[in-house]
Amino acid sequence: MHTDKQLLKRIQNREKQALEELYDRYSLHLYNLLRLMIHNTDRIIAVIRALFEEIWRNPSHFQEDEFVSKALSNYCLQQC
Repeated sequence: MHTDKQLLKRIQNREKQALEELYDRYSLHLYNLLRLMIHNTDRIIAVIRALFEEIWRNPSHFQEDEFVSKALSNYCLQQC
């Protein structure tokens, strides 16, 4: 199992499997977090999709926080 930071480095190298692994690790948690504030499933899915598109475009942005999980959650919360 890779750490979150290792996955982001692999994403910087354009490894799609690393993005899929990060998605599998966090998508359910993020969905449940967003469900507390957004009561529209389509909107929740759109926010999560946008997040992972942004991770693919700019993975280094999500390495700035000490914890990647915090950066992902903060991104989602800012979209509410």
